[in-house]
Amino acid sequence: MNKTFTIIILLICHSYLWGQEKIAVKESAVTDTFYTKYILEDKYRWLEDTHSKDTKDWMDGQDKVCKNYLSKVSNKINSFKAIDQYINAEFHNYQKLGNYYFSMHYYNNMAIPALYYQSTLKEDPRLLVDPNYISKKDQIRIGSYYVSKDSKLLAYQFNRNGSDWMEIKVVSLQDGVDLKDHLKGIKFSNIAWLGDGFFYSTFLQDAQFGATSGQRVFYHKIGTEQQQDKLIFEKKNNADAIFRFSTSSDERFFVIKEQYTRNKNPNIFYIDYNSEQPSLKPLLTNIKYNINILDSHDGKFIATTNKESNNGSIVEIDPKDPLKWREIAPEFSEALLLETIPFADRIVALYQCNQHPIITVIDYAGTVLYNSTLPAGSSVSGFSGQSTDEELRYSFNAYTIPPVVYTFNIKTFRKELTEKTGVSFDFRNIEYKEVEYLTKDSARVPMILVYDKGLKMDGSTPLF
Repeated sequence: MNKTFTIIILLICHSYLWGQEKIAVKESAVTDTFYTKYILEDKYRWLEDTHSKDTKDWMDGQDKVCKNYLSKVSNKINSFKAIDQYINAEFHNYQKLGNYYFSMHYYNNMAIPALYYQSTLKEDPRLLVDPNYISKKDQIRIGSYYVSKDSKLLAYQFNRNGSDWMEIKVVSLQDGVDLKDHLKGIKFSNIAWLGDGFFYSTFLQDAQFGATSGQRVFYHKIGTEQQQDKLIFEKKNNADAIFRFSTSSDERFFVIKEQYTRNKNPNIFYIDYNSEQPSLKPLLTNIKYNINILDSHDGKFIATTNKESNNGSIVEIDPKDPLKWREIAPEFSEALLLETIPFADRIVALYQCNQHPIITVIDYAGTVLYNSTLPAGSSVSGFSGQSTDEELRYSFNAYTIPPVVYTFNIKTFRKELTEKTGVSFDFRNIEYKEVEYLTKDSARVPMILVYDKGLKMDGSTPLF
């Protein structure tokens, strides 16, 4: 009887799934011949023309079927929303860039958030970039944004309708007015300011839906057309090369890391704009270890690396003698280096040790100035601060603590809660404990128990 019942249920499910309305796809065979003998047939090549009436009609039909199905499973979606109300927390961790704090907010029930900014945390945020102002037809989503060194301009990226291809526009932070600068064809790029312009990168593309290759780095000067931008770096014979670049906080150095999608070791190049004739020079080549240049200090690079240190160390590299490093913070065998933030006269580092985050402050001589071990199972993220600041911001949360944002003074080592975090439950009724489980082979496995406060544990359990 049970077997028959199971078969009936499976047949019902099968009928339901396959009984949904389907949109027929016409076949129009197109053949390609490769190397004069390999013939491949593509019956649906016509769908690649997204502007044709046939393609648009088929997509509209698919959209109708999709919405019809989603309406039938609304009860399941609503149950997810009921769960989400207990996990959502209302808090703001504004990003500090230059002299301003930035955040993304929704307004007027808009589906896409807009970019806001404010001079201090006490004043109300002001609307800076409205996606609806950029286009009424396309769905605009704002990506990354970067502030010039003098805090007068902000360059931001945005895409249209979910595309990987980005555009860059520039807005004045003094009056919120857009400049005429508008760059297109941007993909997988960051922005690095230098003087009255910034670096960015583009790719070459084979037709509208073709493969991209040949990343190139350009420098754009504010107020000029994109066609006038200066080519800084490219590798014509290595189309699979990927570049990541930055400028130091004092804008003395431009650094570019050349990596590859295939098995080939990366290279790092730099330009010293304090030299008499600034030019691109190699810093480290054919690198067989991981290294990240973070900034510069007194004309030397500050970097993190796992060379001879699996858990990570902080080093200083003199561009005049790049193979001879000075160790600022050595590897700690029991602690993993997670994040490093250089400041004018000291460095803030985040470590992880046996489920405990550790915030450490050291000077450039390597002297530990401050060390704070946080509770087990907690998490620290969202560090935000400029190299010349005396304060940084970070978000802290744990199993029984919702995300809260602190301001941390790197000179006095005082931390202050910026604002209250709103949750829909009383987190004080939940507690957690760090324990170890002893396995059959006598190995101790660290664990964290999360439970209602006052819950009695079975005395026979081996966890305690």
